[in-house]
Order: sequence, then C-alpha cells, then structure tokens
Amino acid sequence: MIFLFVNPFWGHVNPLLDLIKGLAARGFTVRVYSGTETADAITQAGGMFVDCTRFFLRPGEIQYAASGYLNALEAAMAMDGFMADQIQEWKPVYAISDIESIWGSLLAEKYQLPLIIFSPTHLRTLFAAGDYWGEFFRELEPYEEAFERRLQLLNEKGFPKKSMMSLLCVDPEKNYIAAVPRILQPDCGSLDEDRISFFGGIGLKVKDNAYRSGKHRPLIYVTLGTTYFSDAHVFFRCCIEAFRDLDADIVMAVWKYVDIRKLGEVPENIDIRVFVDQTDVLRKCDAALFIGGINTVKDCLMLGIPMVICPFFYDNYATAKLIREAGAGVRIDSYQPGLLRESVLRVLKEPSFREKAAYLGEIIRSSQGTSEAVEWILTRIEEKQQEDFSQHSDSLPGARYR
Repeated sequence: MIFLFVNPFWGHVNPLLDLIKGLAARGFTVRVYSGTETADAITQAGGMFVDCTRFFLRPGEIQYAASGYLNALEAAMAMDGFMADQIQEWKPVYAISDIESIWGSLLAEKYQLPLIIFSPTHLRTLFAAGDYWGEFFRELEPYEEAFERRLQLLNEKGFPKKSMMSLLCVDPEKNYIAAVPRILQPDCGSLDEDRISFFGGIGLKVKDNAYRSGKHRPLIYVTLGTTYFSDAHVFFRCCIEAFRDLDADIVMAVWKYVDIRKLGEVPENIDIRVFVDQTDVLRKCDAALFIGGINTVKDCLMLGIPMVICPFFYDNYATAKLIREAGAGVRIDSYQPGLLRESVLRVLKEPSFREKAAYLGEIIRSSQGTSEAVEWILTRIEEKQQEDFSQHSDSLPGARYR
C-alpha cells in the first residue's frame, strides 16, 4: 500500500497518472488523497481515490500564491486525526507527496512514513532562490508572520518543526523525483544525485515532431492553463485585440473559469474554446503564448515550438527565465496588445527560437520516463524494507551472536 498526496490541480495530477498506472501494474495499491475533480482520472489510472475536498480551498478561492500555502498548513492540521485513522487502517509502506502538497509531506513526517517527494516542475534550492525564484518568494514575504504562526501551532500539535523555506526548498535529507530533466533545473549543479532522480519523460504524451511545410498560415496557441486567475478575462481580451487583424489563426483555450460571453466581439481568425486536447493542438502550432506552466513547456519543447511566456505566479518566473536563457522563447511582463503581438511575431520570424526549442526537446525525449521512475520508487521501498528488517533482526534476543 502506497499513500499519494496531491492537490487537485491538473498540472500536478496529470504527470502522476502514469506513475499510478505503473505502480498498480507492479501489484501496489495506491490510495490517492486529492479533490473531487480528479476522482475519475485517478480511478481510471488504477488508483484508489480518497476525497479530501473538504480540506482544500477551491481553485477560485486561491487569489494569490500565499493563500494556497496557508491553506495547506491548515489542511495538515485539519486532516491530522483523519490521517491517523487512515494509516492505522491501511498501513502504508511508503508515501509520495506532490511537492506543493505540503500538507501531505507534513503528515507523512509526523507519522514517520517513508517519503518521496514528487516535483512536476523545477526544484527550488536555496542557491537558486534569488536568481530564479526571487519574484515567487517576494510574493510570499508579506505573509511570513502568518506562516510562522501556523507552523508554530503545527509544531505544538506534534508536527515536525519547520520554517517556510525548509518546506518550499529542497531538503537534502529527503528523496525526490523530478519530472523535469536536469538541464532545465535552476542551479542543477547543487542537486544531489543520490537523493534526486530526474525523469524528464514522466507523463509526456508527445512522441514525435509535428510536420510543418512552412507554407501554411501560422497557427498560434494561447492559454492560461487550468489555474484560476481573477484577471483572466483581461488577458484574453488583450490577446483578442493583439491578434484581431493578424495574418494567422489563433486557438485560445480559456478553461472553465472564463465566461466567453464577456470577451466581446471575436474576429474570425480566433477560435475560443473552453477546453482543447492540448497535445493535438500543439502538433499543428507554430508558436505558443502562455504563462509558463512546465507541462506546456515540455510539450512545446518536444514539438520544437517557440514560446512567449507571460509569467503570473509560482514556477512561471523560473520557467520564463530558463526558456529565455536557453533561447527557446521570450519572456514578457505585461499583456499589453502591442507587446503580445510584437513578441509572437518575433518568435515566428526568428528561426533560432524554434531550433533551440527542438534541441531541448531532443534532450527531454532521450531522458528517463515513467517505467524508470517506477523502478526507482520500488528500489527505495525495497531498501526501506531491508533496513527495517535488519533493525528488527538486530533487536531480537541473541542477535549479537549471529
């Protein structure tokens, strides 16, 4: 039995589905603690879904990055008794916690469950905190006192003593699986290969490059992903204005939080949809404009698609910096129509962006994937079981004479 903890956000759930399938195929039962909207996908992957919706803020209620982390600390406290009963009943041999589901890692540590932390995105290190994560941490600074109060209360309830930085940055004593290859990790040289394994191919569905003749009308993909943003309507209205008379076709995926009726008049060259099969659309695309979600970044790189990244929060800033430094796209810091149009035209016209994206895509394509990640997890489980057996044997009467 393995417990898996993950917030109900698709960018974190989707890369885990193949891991659940792989572990289930090897005979493990995986109990997945998440929110209602992920139930069908988790069940279809072979996991046992456990509804924890009552402990989480809904996506539309997370108005700023800090609110999600504050809620995670409150969720850990609220789930304490519930998780104690779950552990007593199911007796898991290991736990896997999504890196942003800090409630999961806190609960695992309190009840001394062997733990692997899964990161679908870049790993935050103290070394990279300033250069790549500075904007992210500055967003959290006004809430530092609120974090510390909650962490102190958790410690008084028997949870391990933590600081916010220790929760958000890599802990050298823990095991990690990173679904982003080492080359796309900020400060990759400081990451301990004995504790961290990089499986850049986890969850990837794109296996080949799209065919583009260079003679067709360009197709541009625009999305904010599946995360709630209070000003999403403003962003998409600016995109409509930017691309209204552009000699290109635009596909905008606005997700369910945007009321299409509020976007105003939509020109014929723009196709607005609530949901798209992203991989299918990207196969036909020539450029992508989005916030920098790592799953979309990996899909674009695998298909050699140049990117315009307009970071909003969380890992978006680190991703935008990495992609800009690699030459596979550009970063913009506002969504004024003129800037959106200029940036998209730039990555369309300059071939170096596409070439660099394709180069990084080949590296991802050759990196380890889901099957290797499953084997790595099973090795950690076996090592822990052997350690426990050895300790138990040494404690038996007469053990010192063996």
